[in-house]
Amino acid sequence: WRPSLRDGEVRVEQAWKTTLDACQGGATLANGRIYGARYRRRGWVSLDPATGAQREETTELAMGASIVADGKLICVAQDGEVALVRPTEKGFAFDGRFRPFEGVKGDLWAHPVLLDGRLYLRAHDQLKCYDLRAAQRGAPIRRQVGR
Repeated sequence: WRPSLRDGEVRVEQAWKTTLDACQGGATLANGRIYGARYRRRGWVSLDPATGAQREETTELAMGASIVADGKLICVAQDGEVALVRPTEKGFAFDGRFRPFEGVKGDLWAHPVLLDGRLYLRAHDQLKCYDLRAAQRGAPIRRQVGR
């Protein structure tokens, strides 16, 4: 939506339409693109924020939510996979993938949280914390809270 001021009134006009129908995660802005997961057509896409035109697409990861860290996406898919994704002009480059939780059956819908260099991931009654700064120091990066 694009706001404008006409005759002393604020108006809102639709700027563009998209096929991005994010079910659980909304969208993330990184490296000049909007990234999000599609619900009905499955997969992840990137969009041009000025026009809404789709640029890149991947179906290698189930839909989910993402956050941005150092220009990369940390994507948490509903099937329990977590991926570190480097956006490129040619698509999505996966720099790492893992499954931190057992027993997830397509119902991991909690958004990832990044605070003070720590990544928090939650699935049902489990909460896991990964100290991303520790990897730079050569220390273990995993800490589990809860069950």
